[in-house]
Amino acid sequence: MRGVLIFLTKWLRLGRLRRVGVRSTVEIAFPSTVDSGKFARYAPFGDGRELIVRRGASTGFHYGFEKVQRRVKLQGGEFDLITYESILSPPVLMPGQAVIPDTEDSYRPVYDVLYLPEVEVMIPRRPVKRGFTDAEVGKILSGIRVS
Repeated sequence: MRGVLIFLTKWLRLGRLRRVGVRSTVEIAFPSTVDSGKFARYAPFGDGRELIVRRGASTGFHYGFEKVQRRVKLQGGEFDLITYESILSPPVLMPGQAVIPDTEDSYRPVYDVLYLPEVEVMIPRRPVKRGFTDAEVGKILSGIRVS
């Protein structure tokens, strides 16, 4: 029973279990490229790179292997930001086709996921072409407010 309580406590702290009766509003101060209510994309710098936002029942996605967990202060509180690394399979090669080198590590993407009440914000970090730098992640975090 103690193990179950520790598990539930961790998931509550991460915001992965919904707290009954607690309502909050998350405001993201960037232009939205797609917003279906449960899923949205935001372009913080207008250069084609996007944040992915999941809301409500769409949260709880498994993003890969957890690498780093830290707390970040936003306008409205302190929340968990967890770095995940995924391992994807490259496409199947045709007989006789040479192996394509993965110079950008595109089959091992890295994401920072910010866990807010009822919302998950996925911030790509790698591959470099689609990812955000540490300084850009700081600017992104400063544009998110929870009330």
